[in-house]
Amino acid sequence: MEIAEVERAVFRKIISNPDSLAVNIGKISAEDFQNKLARGVIGALSDNGYMAHFAPNKGFFELALRDRIKDTTELDRVSTVLAKMASVPDDSGDIELLFGEVKANRMCREVTRFIQDQLDNFSAAQTVQSYE
Repeated sequence: MEIAEVERAVFRKIISNPDSLAVNIGKISAEDFQNKLARGVIGALSDNGYMAHFAPNKGFFELALRDRIKDTTELDRVSTVLAKMASVPDDSGDIELLFGEVKANRMCREVTRFIQDQLDNFSAAQTVQSYE
């Protein structure tokens, strides 16, 4: 499975099942996801811990995202899409294994970013030295 599919599976598992959300929301963070929508929703659900027991419907998602999406038309659209996604639970694998893949991918992204930053800094230092 490609990472986008893994993220989608984890996201769908979390939003479609109140028990899964309550148990798993502390095991994953918004930063673990590359997808902007997943980051926003997971972040909102993490921020609103009192929402652990919910019916995955449009009203729930509107409530969870109202502080993050100010435009009411956009909030309505996103909430409708999320409710539709949540109505079809994902059965594509063990959530713990999928979490591991998502977290490993995040670690790879962060290491890659760190290395790139170091290379950029090294290149800048060499440029400065060449002008001395």
